Amino acid sequence: MEIQVFKCGGKFFVSNIIQSFFNELKDKIESHRTVFVISAMAGITRLLRLIFIIKTEVKIDEELKTLMISLCMNEFKRYHTEFIFKLFSETDRGAVIDNFELLFSKLEGTINLYKSEDRKDLFYASVLQYGEIASSEILSKYINTLGIKNKWFDAREYVVTDSNYREAEILNIKNDFKEFFKEGDILITQGFIGRDEKGENTVVGFDGSDYSAAEFANSLSESGGEVSLTYWKDVDGVYEENPVKNPEAKLIDQMTRKEYIQNTVKNNSFVVRPDSISSLNENIEVTIRSFMNFENQGTKIK
Repeated sequence: MEIQVFKCGGKFFVSNIIQSFFNELKDKIESHRTVFVISAMAGITRLLRLIFIIKTEVKIDEELKTLMISLCMNEFKRYHTEFIFKLFSETDRGAVIDNFELLFSKLEGTINLYKSEDRKDLFYASVLQYGEIASSEILSKYINTLGIKNKWFDAREYVVTDSNYREAEILNIKNDFKEFFKEGDILITQGFIGRDEKGENTVVGFDGSDYSAAEFANSLSESGGEVSLTYWKDVDGVYEENPVKNPEAKLIDQMTRKEYIQNTVKNNSFVVRPDSISSLNENIEVTIRSFMNFENQGTKIK
């Protein structure tokens, strides 16, 4: 059976977008083995980074600092809670809220425990990881309500990186995660996050979830069989020129990996982080397409 890896970014997390996505693709998802690699909701990583900065770098009265962090934490809670209320029925949302509250308490504990300046980068990675954990848990519980049985797993247990806590390189992905397919064909995990060989938290840098998705696809392809990778974005695919600068720019239906890299250099911008394309095993079929426009098949990269 073909395995498809779906990478879904932060802008995917709008209730009507998610609902239409699964209405449209439910059959395609259930007819394949599918691994979802999930980003934090839009704006959440920035909010968590702000909490980190206030906690570690802002030189103000401790009482005021505590208040500022509390305001940011309230925003983190509000954003996720409002999303849950929009996405879930009254019958289903209670358990999801309870689960989120547990995660929120863990985030509070992580922030309150920070004391030592020499562990600042580790603290950065540990705080930022809560965005991906929260969004992926919510998505897993939502598609369960649709009757799509899935297995959620913590990427930190399987993604092994070096010890550059803020901009880590993925060294390998433990094969053990493939055992979850024995429990069902749909897996949900996180991009961006991992742990080093000492078991300490790391993140893989800007647009790191794209990079994580590529490495999960590589790991799956090494086991044999067909593997495809789809980057679901808020644009239709790759354009010859930046469509913001040139509204007449044409969408590219198909291109090679080399052409994709050349396109990013020419336009000084990219839809998917370039090393998330160039590092892929040759037998992996890659597509960049929109999670809002299903009539458009996007850009295939070979």
